[in-house]
Amino acid sequence: MLNLHVNATDAMLGTFETQKHIMNLQEQIEQLRTSLLQAENIQTELDRRVYYLKTLYDVSRDIFGSVDYETILKNFLMMTMGNFGVAEGFILTVDVPSEEINGFVSVGFQADDILLLRTGGSEILLSADLAKSLESETDLKNHGLLPPEMICAIIFDLNTDCKGLLGLGSKLIGEPYNADDQELMNTLVNNLVVALKNARSFEEIKSLNRDLQKMMAEVKQSEAALRESEERHRLSLEASPDPIVVYDIQGKVSYVNHAFEQTFGWSRDEVIGNLIDFVPQENLPETKAAIERMLQGEKTVSFETRRLTKDGRLLDIQISASRFIDGKDKLAGNIVILSDITERKREEEEKRKLEVQLQRAEKMEAIGTLAGGVAHDLNNMLSAIVGYPELLLMQIPEDSPLRKSILRIQDSGNKAAAVVQDLLTLARRGVGFKEVVNLKYIILEYLKSPEHEKLKLYHPWVEIETNIESDLLNISGSSVHLFKTVENLVSNAAEAMPDGGKILISAENRYIDKPINGYDSVEEGEYITLMVSDTGIGISKKDLERIFEPFYTKKVMGRSGTGLGTAVVWSTVKDHKGYIDVQSTEGKGSTFTLYFPASREKMAKKEGILPVEDYMGKGESILVVDDVKEQIELALTMLTTLGYSAHAVSSGEEAVEYLKEHTVDLIVLDMVMDPGMDGLDTYKKIIKLHPQQKAIIASGFSETDRVKEAQRLGAGAYVKKPYTLEKIGLSVRDELKK
Repeated sequence: MLNLHVNATDAMLGTFETQKHIMNLQEQIEQLRTSLLQAENIQTELDRRVYYLKTLYDVSRDIFGSVDYETILKNFLMMTMGNFGVAEGFILTVDVPSEEINGFVSVGFQADDILLLRTGGSEILLSADLAKSLESETDLKNHGLLPPEMICAIIFDLNTDCKGLLGLGSKLIGEPYNADDQELMNTLVNNLVVALKNARSFEEIKSLNRDLQKMMAEVKQSEAALRESEERHRLSLEASPDPIVVYDIQGKVSYVNHAFEQTFGWSRDEVIGNLIDFVPQENLPETKAAIERMLQGEKTVSFETRRLTKDGRLLDIQISASRFIDGKDKLAGNIVILSDITERKREEEEKRKLEVQLQRAEKMEAIGTLAGGVAHDLNNMLSAIVGYPELLLMQIPEDSPLRKSILRIQDSGNKAAAVVQDLLTLARRGVGFKEVVNLKYIILEYLKSPEHEKLKLYHPWVEIETNIESDLLNISGSSVHLFKTVENLVSNAAEAMPDGGKILISAENRYIDKPINGYDSVEEGEYITLMVSDTGIGISKKDLERIFEPFYTKKVMGRSGTGLGTAVVWSTVKDHKGYIDVQSTEGKGSTFTLYFPASREKMAKKEGILPVEDYMGKGESILVVDDVKEQIELALTMLTTLGYSAHAVSSGEEAVEYLKEHTVDLIVLDMVMDPGMDGLDTYKKIIKLHPQQKAIIASGFSETDRVKEAQRLGAGAYVKKPYTLEKIGLSVRDELKK
């Protein structure tokens, strides 16, 4: 029993142990089942995550493998639809400010649905309310903005100005979209945004690169154009005939052209980077003023000035200076054109002098014409005053009380004739007879003359010195007029020294090998110069312009002459084909220099005074032709006194008519007759009647072209009025002897 009990007990204990073991096994099985379930869940999660990562990898690989915006959208949509098992889907992006679609891809839709997708998708993205409501819904059918197939949508932002919309249809297996799908989709979209941003950045970089390349091309083109422009400007500057200098802001030279080197003598190496010291001291003020004007803003400044060359020559310069600025609109320097106007100024000065000389000559010509007319009339009146006393003196005894009065009349007539001679000289009609003379003897003759003694009486404190070249060449001219010229110049010099002083009379041979521009322009040639210098008060510039005008004088009228002195000097010089120069400084004195053409001819020996018997006539017949009654009477009286048979007519027409019926041995023919024919026309008609007819010409004027024409036709000597017995007697005798 005991064994049975023991066995029963053992059996019970064994059953309990078995049950316990079974329970343990069941517990272990449950634990294994739980672990297995957990393992399955883990495996499922791992599979999901692997799928998630694989999908993310595959999609990212496709979208990050391209930088093309449309390609990324297309690849993303295709990969997303494939991974979710979807047959319809679309994706679009909209530029919010412009409300324009800038990216769109769709799959599985008809054309009408595509249009609805574009318009509806844009409206959703551009409407804040629609976009917000879409976030809480997965079913898009209630909106009516998209095709009914679209049951899933995700809105995403690329940036504040660009939004996107991803829409997917239902899964082909019929499962709905769950949270895992939403999470995966959001992750994929986030990667899409990064890819699209990269694409946009790439496009921006490409655009920037294109712009940069374009800019670089433009810069290169601009640089090439700039180099070409600089080269053109450089060539233009180099080709400029005017010197050009470019200065920097410190006033240092940065460029000079070839013309500058040629004109001023400095090379580029000598001046570039340095200051040029070529502004004369007296021209500094206008140069500084021009610089100041440019600093104050004037773009261009022009002025005339002078500049020194490297070898010290002084040039007249026309400056045109222009400022230039840098890229910051600040003054960077200036460019200066220095036109050499030295030659132009010289030509202008020569032209001005020539114009002054021409005006002076025209004025003197006009005055001379007037003086000539007056002198002609005075000569006719003086003929009787000079001629009749000579006849009366031949008829009265040496001790007659009338002789003194007649001599005074004759002397007054001669003085009046001298004044008329000055008028004729002024008219340039007085130098009728020219001979070979030497200025040395004329000067010495003047210094011994009564005229010089009278001058010393009036000016006792004036000292006169001479400096005459010993082998002075001769002059072809009138000794009377040259004597008068010396007298006038010395008289003027003495009058210029009221308190005394020194007069120097000089004469020398001089060869002019280059024209001299003085008061007159002296041409090249061989000259005798007469210079009269004084240490007097000088002549002002204003007076110097009029010094040779008649009656323009500051001398004491009556004591010193008629006021014609310098005018007569001018006319005498011109009649001798000479030139005048005058140099004067107020307070220091004046120098008159006269240039007379030299002559290589020898002087003729002078004949002594002939007795009246040597030119008496022998009853030869003479016809006097003159339009002035007094001249006719005087000529007839003188010719009759000299033993000629004289007859007279008062016009050229009467002379022709007379000679048609008569013959005469000689005709004394006045050249100027008015009205009617003058002497030349009369002589032409006479020689048609009597081809060998002898004649002499008489006139109050000097020899003219018409006188010379008559002499070429056969007329003899020219006799200048007023008549003297010796003058007319010798002329008639010499012509009759031919």
